[in-house]
Amino acid sequence: MKKRLFIALNLTGEIRKAISERIEKIRAKLSAKEGIRFIATENWHLTLVFLGYQDEKTIPSIEKAIEATTIQFENPEIYFSEISYGPPGQNPRMIWLKGDSTNLAAIKEKLDECLKAEKVGFERENRPFLVHLTLARFEPTLLKSLPVINQKVNFQFRPKSLDLMESKLTPRGANYFLIKALDFGKNRV
Repeated sequence: MKKRLFIALNLTGEIRKAISERIEKIRAKLSAKEGIRFIATENWHLTLVFLGYQDEKTIPSIEKAIEATTIQFENPEIYFSEISYGPPGQNPRMIWLKGDSTNLAAIKEKLDECLKAEKVGFERENRPFLVHLTLARFEPTLLKSLPVINQKVNFQFRPKSLDLMESKLTPRGANYFLIKALDFGKNRV
């Protein structure tokens, strides 16, 4: 049986609450704009690798690759600085919480290498890794037709683990389920 899988960093309850409070102002501003689908708070995460549909037999190899990655890194500090439209340089189709991290790109690169070493088939991205959290989706729209929403923020958190997640698609959007959380090196018990 195949499962739609991805590897992500899940947010803490505290950071979810802080983001929720800020996004409410934007939600009110965009309430008249049709077609904007805000992502449920419980589904917020930072995707590092989208694996697509994988046979269940692949899950142990994926977990092994995640573990080989997490033991080499401390839990990263993630900084969020701005709520804006994304992706940059295109007609926007999302509302993003843009961020940065000192070592998240290195973690992603190592994870890609470990997945390849475990012979897990997935499509590697050829674009630079951009730290962002998707807050809402909509059809691509000209930026000038959207209200200004840019807000500077100062949120930060340290995820404890790198998580293997399953995405189940429904007519109302995707639902996400944790398969396994693997703690970063210094947090292992």
